[in-house]
Amino acid sequence: MKIIYTFFISILLLFTGCTTDTEVFPEDSGQNSENLMGTWYIKSIVRNGKEHLLSSCEKAAKLLLQEDTTFRMQDKMQLDENCISTPIEGTWSATPTELSMTVLGDFGDIEVYRNAYELKNDALRIYKSTSESENSENNDIYVYTR
Repeated sequence: MKIIYTFFISILLLFTGCTTDTEVFPEDSGQNSENLMGTWYIKSIVRNGKEHLLSSCEKAAKLLLQEDTTFRMQDKMQLDENCISTPIEGTWSATPTELSMTVLGDFGDIEVYRNAYELKNDALRIYKSTSESENSENNDIYVYTR
């Protein structure tokens, strides 16, 4: 009898231990394409575990994710006394865990960037790996707000 009881408990635990995608990423988690659409403004950047102080030029950077799956990014960089603006355009797609952006490279090649992201309380965090290592200290975190 004890063996049968242990068998049923094991089967019960096996089925309750399994999760589905909807349990891991519930529909109300905000991790979907619809909630990503719109204009995002850079709030902060963390590089190699340390907060990067944004110049007034860099604070003007923005990202527009459009409903037709195209995106426009206005990247800003302070170079000496000059504020350099670089427009970047392409297409985007998202899963509950990954934001992909495809752009046409400088030499006509196609570049695809796949980054983990998190969307919470109107803050979009994009995790960009800066090395082959899985170590989180080798990641840049870009935080955007609406």
